[in-house]
Amino acid sequence: MLVPTEVRPLADYRMWVRFSDGVEGEVDLSHLVGSGVFKAWEDPAFFSKAHIRDGYYVAWDDEVDLSPDTLYIYVTGKTWEELYPPKTPEVVLVNAEARYEHTVWVKFDDGIEGEIDVSPYLADSSWELEEQERLFEDTVKIAPWGMLVWEGKVEISPTQLYQKLAKDNGILTRTPANALNI
Repeated sequence: MLVPTEVRPLADYRMWVRFSDGVEGEVDLSHLVGSGVFKAWEDPAFFSKAHIRDGYYVAWDDEVDLSPDTLYIYVTGKTWEELYPPKTPEVVLVNAEARYEHTVWVKFDDGIEGEIDVSPYLADSSWELEEQERLFEDTVKIAPWGMLVWEGKVEISPTQLYQKLAKDNGILTRTPANALNI
């Protein structure tokens, strides 16, 4: 999270700000003077009371503050989309087949495919691995919500499978925004 670490009010409703990532610069806030809660800034002495409140906001009192994101955008000239890019869609599992000794062959929407040992996931479930070999092989399927499932007892997210497959095979691939490091 980007937060301001230091602020200095300047003349003509300008402010110098430094952020936790080292970015610093001046911001012209004169366009806000007189509108809404910023009416209080019409008094230059009030504007000069800027400080960091709660380690997050640049504030003047309990009613007047600016979010760090807004100030960061003003300082850097970045857009909201650059600051918070849209998330990469989760990978889509398009095919799965149970194999021997608790491995599953999987294929994803981008063509990445391979075998994965899923016994660590099964060991964390209520299944007894040895007793459930037939169920393992016969009931694996892709649920309508995209998870790899067995008899409703075990669910594994496609993102987990994708990351494990990529890691095990040294594949450099896209990384879903909600990927887990396995």
